[in-house]
Amino acid sequence: MKRAAYGTVKKKLLEFETIPEVKNWLDGTGIKSTTRSYYLKRLCEFLDGEPPKEFLDRALKTPREVSIAIKAKIGPLAMKSSSVAFHTRAAVKSFLEYYETDVHMNSKVKVKRAWQKPYLSWEDAERIISKCREPYESIFRFMLWSGLGSDEVLEINSSPKIQADIAKQMKSNKEYVIIDLEPRKQTLTRYFTAVPKAFVPKFPVHTLDYRVRGNKLITRQVLEDRFRKAAQQVEVYHLGMGPHTLRSAFTSQSAMVGAKESVADFVTGHGSPDRYGYRREVLREEYVIKELRKLQAPRITEDALRERDVTIEELQQQVKTLQGQFELVLKTKITKET
Repeated sequence: MKRAAYGTVKKKLLEFETIPEVKNWLDGTGIKSTTRSYYLKRLCEFLDGEPPKEFLDRALKTPREVSIAIKAKIGPLAMKSSSVAFHTRAAVKSFLEYYETDVHMNSKVKVKRAWQKPYLSWEDAERIISKCREPYESIFRFMLWSGLGSDEVLEINSSPKIQADIAKQMKSNKEYVIIDLEPRKQTLTRYFTAVPKAFVPKFPVHTLDYRVRGNKLITRQVLEDRFRKAAQQVEVYHLGMGPHTLRSAFTSQSAMVGAKESVADFVTGHGSPDRYGYRREVLREEYVIKELRKLQAPRITEDALRERDVTIEELQQQVKTLQGQFELVLKTKITKET
């Protein structure tokens, strides 16, 4: 049933994308591929069967009424998911602005609930990854060491140009591979990350081949499902945890090993280290690699620290025993001589 439902939704989106008003909007605004899929899905769900042309006609004729109706429809979405609400608002706003309607969407999405984002340690991330089969084990470990999210991985996986550049670097004598990507923020003119060669999988990556299905480019949904299942197996799963949480593990570990915060911010695509963009040291590949190399330093885990404390205690006890034996031997020797 789930497969049929998923197939129906996918078919619906493909048909929705071919509608002239939708296609012209997506092509005309130059939305990047990852954002394009978000916007397409959210606009389709928002219209809920209403033809895009009819929606535009209403927006042109009665912009105030349409604006109020949009707020009333998007507001409840925030009760379930603020992310869905934000993306829906952004998609509808972009669509209406492209066709130059007078619908005003100045109100912000009000988040009705909040939750504590799950913490994922580097060690637990490794435990999750170790529970995955290939190619997912390699992909998740790549994400952990690169600081990249699903969007960037899918961008690499669908770009022959980036893949060719990676393959060329893998043949070089350099320790790290520099991966140039499309900037995630407007404050960036160049965006890249540096990854140790040992953790760079062979792109493109396909799903497992099961004869009648599989052997296709990995999707966001597949990555989400595999990660969640592995996290549940090692009993560290929390609501909201997914492949994106590996970026949190990367950033947290970078701070713990003393890597510059500006580097962690840059490789995760969070823009310039300062609001005016004067600090540009992160654009030097050598500087970025130097800081990221700190992640490869031996890490001391809590278990290792406990084992160290036990060993120290045992050695101290051995020292006391040997000291007592030495004092006894010395005392015996003195007694015999007198």
